[in-house]
Amino acid sequence: MLGFRFDETMSGWHILGSNLNLSDDGLDNFKQPMEFKVTWGPDNIFEWLNPFSGKFMKQPLFGNITIEGLGRDIPCKGDLELAYHKGMIRYTIFFTHNGTEYIYIGKKRGIKPWNLHKTHTTCYGELTARTVCGSFVVSQSITYFRLKTLPSFLKSFRFVR
Repeated sequence: MLGFRFDETMSGWHILGSNLNLSDDGLDNFKQPMEFKVTWGPDNIFEWLNPFSGKFMKQPLFGNITIEGLGRDIPCKGDLELAYHKGMIRYTIFFTHNGTEYIYIGKKRGIKPWNLHKTHTTCYGELTARTVCGSFVVSQSITYFRLKTLPSFLKSFRFVR
């Protein structure tokens, strides 16, 4: 089998759930840093390119996530779906911190050939905690692929067997 890997960093900010209902005027006071550094890529490039495989343009990811106010450099894993046919890219990231399970869903949406500079660099996300009492939204976020990191992203490409 032949696959590949990339190392990607997305950074930006998030707002904790108790502050989500504020007007836009008050949001700046509650923004806190957020970042995830992940490695992603398929183990089998032929399955990844096959639209009938169930793994079409979907690959595992792993790395660390920092959510200020919750924790720093928390190990995480999940998957990245390059769903261009749906006009989006979706990050699904799972992690456990202080005994609580979390799931982060981040989407780069509205992808069109003429707006890739924005849609491939801006990710809208929601962090949910999963407890025995149910699930609830912890924070909402906007993270960015910073164009200054493009050279290191491209240099991180490697084939794996």
